[in-house]
Amino acid sequence: MDWVLASDPKERDQWIMWMSGGAGGGKSAIAQTFAERCEVEGYLLASFFFGRSDPSRNNIKSLIATIAYQIYSNVPGTRKHMISTIENDPLIFGRTVLVQLVSLVIEPLQELADEISQRLVIIDGLDECLDRKSQTVLLETIFQTIQKYRCRIRWLVISRPEHEIINTFSFKNIGIPVAKVVLDDNYQPDSDIELFFRDEIHNIKETHPFRTRLAASWPADPIILEIVKKSSGQFIYVSTLIKYIKSLRHRPDHRLEIVRNIRPRQSKADMPFAELDALYAHILTSIEDISMAIQVLSFCIYESLSLSHIWGLRTSVTAIEEINDLEPGSLSILLCDLGALVIIEDYELKGKQEETIKILHASLPDFLLDEARSKDLHIEANSEIKKHIANCFRFLSSNV
Repeated sequence: MDWVLASDPKERDQWIMWMSGGAGGGKSAIAQTFAERCEVEGYLLASFFFGRSDPSRNNIKSLIATIAYQIYSNVPGTRKHMISTIENDPLIFGRTVLVQLVSLVIEPLQELADEISQRLVIIDGLDECLDRKSQTVLLETIFQTIQKYRCRIRWLVISRPEHEIINTFSFKNIGIPVAKVVLDDNYQPDSDIELFFRDEIHNIKETHPFRTRLAASWPADPIILEIVKKSSGQFIYVSTLIKYIKSLRHRPDHRLEIVRNIRPRQSKADMPFAELDALYAHILTSIEDISMAIQVLSFCIYESLSLSHIWGLRTSVTAIEEINDLEPGSLSILLCDLGALVIIEDYELKGKQEETIKILHASLPDFLLDEARSKDLHIEANSEIKKHIANCFRFLSSNV
């Protein structure tokens, strides 16, 4: 809120903020909560929430029209200008994003100058705009209006750290100060996830039709901590789990055992993490060379299960490229669209700085190794392990 109000002089010229974070990290929940607070306090001009499965929200065609309509409703002083603009140009909603934004948003608000208290526009889930070029066009348009018009609008853009968006914020906003918030481990989400999970469990034990069958100690603390660890900072993981175990037609303790693979699923249609699976599938199928990406991911998964991981050793990016017969430097290109799930990070090996691959979510291997969940993306254990062993022997023999 301090950024919205420009309370800190250092943030006064930061007209745009980018909040980024991994898949399922709770970004949209934060955006929704913040939008509601800003609306109550009179600071929200408009908001737009992209959604990949909604044809009206998975592109930018209706974005400016939606924002303009909300401003029209929230700021009566803009109505005369907007109506005049539409009457003079009935085809305005078919113009470029820049023309629409200037004509229907910037200019009507500039006429009011300091007369309005509203100042914030929230754009959530930009990565769920299916046309990646449109993602860049929208950001560049916002940058242009900030540079040229200096209108008193603050833009909060929320997305996963995807390649086009990272690139645009890093290199195409020349001269535009950007406030950046990254929802990573520094925000210590585990404590919030544990609090949320315990609160939901308490509600289940108080209200569920089969609550009398639940032990007073259910679930034990080690199980709760296991769930929190498995979430890897993903609120979507634990919220999906809660939706599954709180089913009114099943015993919650039995459903939790199914999630933990202690009890078999009742049918093939019984998919505890369907929502999370859809998210993983969407991200993975959006990349170009999906077969090679899956091969690299399977190598990283089995490496994490090997003795080398127990000894604290990690395979460098350079070695992974050679083992998998990839050209030097190609891994960063191959994985550039998986930034929400996988990162290339630095680590120290024998006093030397190396790069390695880190899978951000502990539940991603579970998804990929379960054919019922991952379907065409499934990693078949026997064939993959044999392939990786053969490739490793070839790599070692060539480096003797």
